[in-house]
Amino acid sequence: MKKFGIVVFAFLVWMQAGAQPFLQGKISDPRFSEGRISEPKTQQENLEALFTYASVWFADMIYGRSFTYFPTHNDRKITSQFEWTNPSELNQPKEISVFDIERDEIFMSAWFRYDLSSMEQKRLSVHADGVRSAGTSSIDLFSQTELLPLLDAYDQAKENAVKKAAKSYFLQQKPREIRGRLVLEKMPFVSIQSGEYVIQAVFRIYFTQADYFDYF
Repeated sequence: MKKFGIVVFAFLVWMQAGAQPFLQGKISDPRFSEGRISEPKTQQENLEALFTYASVWFADMIYGRSFTYFPTHNDRKITSQFEWTNPSELNQPKEISVFDIERDEIFMSAWFRYDLSSMEQKRLSVHADGVRSAGTSSIDLFSQTELLPLLDAYDQAKENAVKKAAKSYFLQQKPREIRGRLVLEKMPFVSIQSGEYVIQAVFRIYFTQADYFDYF
């Protein structure tokens, strides 16, 4: 019998005049350690994980990530590869605040808020164009030994979103190398289905350069 559970990642942005704009999201993390519920993480370990998720996703919403994508070419026996820039850090990471912490037998959840600087507010306001693309990925829940398993699934979702966008953008000829930038549009949505994390994320993707094979 399949079991189904939901972990909701909400995302809100306030940009009203006269008010301090901020990003806010609810993040949950499982208390598993080495796949066994009998060894739950401590509250401090959970909070550190949640802070890391919040820092990564808030930064990807504001600054995005640059990438170089090498598509698959079967006739040349080339498999797809990605090169990503290091993630940008928030301008004032100490401004991330946490509230409404909840904990049950399996999950620990908390709301996080980050007040945007004026520079970060300007960067966030320009993310309106680009190719809108969603990426989905899944990983096994109970065999995970990593402290931050959702980041692995998130990285795969990013790559899947770029591949999907590239197929719809480059219709005439497949490039040898594609460069661009990816911006997270809103907090990822995570569900648990049949013992797997399933992460869905929506991005704005900006393609800046494409190089092609020389067939002569």
